[in-house]
Amino acid sequence: NKHPSMSYQGVNFAGDEFSNVSKESVNAVTWGIFPSQEVVQPTVVDHTAFFIWSEELFGSIKNDWMSIYERDSHSYKIVKHFHDTYYLVNLVENDFVKGDLEEVILSFISENQQTIDAYEQPIE
Repeated sequence: NKHPSMSYQGVNFAGDEFSNVSKESVNAVTWGIFPSQEVVQPTVVDHTAFFIWSEELFGSIKNDWMSIYERDSHSYKIVKHFHDTYYLVNLVENDFVKGDLEEVILSFISENQQTIDAYEQPIE
């Protein structure tokens, strides 16, 4: 693992998942630091919550966004393509002192640019 302090989860509309965390683990995704106090961790993500968020997202895309466009319109096809092919992803750098999530993402894009370019197909 090139980035052991990072955790991720991803899921698509069909429920296909990828993750480097166990389904039982809980991950803090936001925290607050205040003078003379310990670190406060008010928001956490666990597998169940993330899966619920994905169902809400993909349900909203299908029931709300796809319903406002005519089925043969280019806009409908774009939204349907997004619904059918994209993943909801949660990426967390757990080393909030030395971690550099932006650098990790930019390096990943640079190292995988050919694959990314090949994946991006025009929507007809």
